[in-house]
Amino acid sequence: MTTSALARGGDDLPDWHELTAAFRAAFGSGGAATEHPVTACACQLARVHRQPCPRRRTVVARRRARLIAAIDAWAAEHVRGPARVGSIGAYVDRMAAAAAAAHQALHSGEPVSGMVHMAFTDAAALAAGWTEIALEVAPRAYGIGVDQ
Repeated sequence: MTTSALARGGDDLPDWHELTAAFRAAFGSGGAATEHPVTACACQLARVHRQPCPRRRTVVARRRARLIAAIDAWAAEHVRGPARVGSIGAYVDRMAAAAAAAHQALHSGEPVSGMVHMAFTDAAALAAGWTEIALEVAPRAYGIGVDQ
């Protein structure tokens, strides 16, 4: 995904539900990535995390870096101020990794265990953090013509 391809999409960050749907789409679990540029990159990040290729670590790292940079470029253009986490793209990457780990733990064939619980707890904590980030960097709304 190039930064020019990220020009479409609204000015708001997608909420955690939309990101989760994009991750599920990458895993073939019925989710659907929207047309939003951040969810499109999130879906691709989840695919990278789902199918790690140890022999091609450098290629995978470059792909992740490009996707993270693309999200950051979109965020720099569309949202206000830097997020407290620094890189919004890196946070989405962490969410994608946690979603991939949760998906893998659930579908490992092992009985549901503490490992599955921990994987989903990590993913949920990142989703809660995303909600805070999305609120923090939401585009400014000006009340022109609105009584206050």
